[in-house]
Amino acid sequence: MGFEGIGGRESYIATSDGAVIANVDQDEFNIGNGQLLTYQYTANVDGIFTVSTTPVGANAWHFYAFSNEEVIPEPIFIGFLFLGIAALLKRKF
Repeated sequence: MGFEGIGGRESYIATSDGAVIANVDQDEFNIGNGQLLTYQYTANVDGIFTVSTTPVGANAWHFYAFSNEEVIPEPIFIGFLFLGIAALLKRKF
């Protein structure tokens, strides 16, 4: 959500897997307008993944939400598909 005019809330965003999304302006779309940042990652074996921000100027970045999405690997999905088809065929006959 933008707080000031464009350029008022710039930050470097870094992730624990080494990515740096440099110089993102939270006010990019002006006052009162939000942003959606997406990043695809795979957590390490411990299941830990971190995101950090470092302000470029005096104003800090504000996180309003954070969401994870789990992708079902294809072999498992195919197994579920076959189970569903088998259940439908059993129900039909």
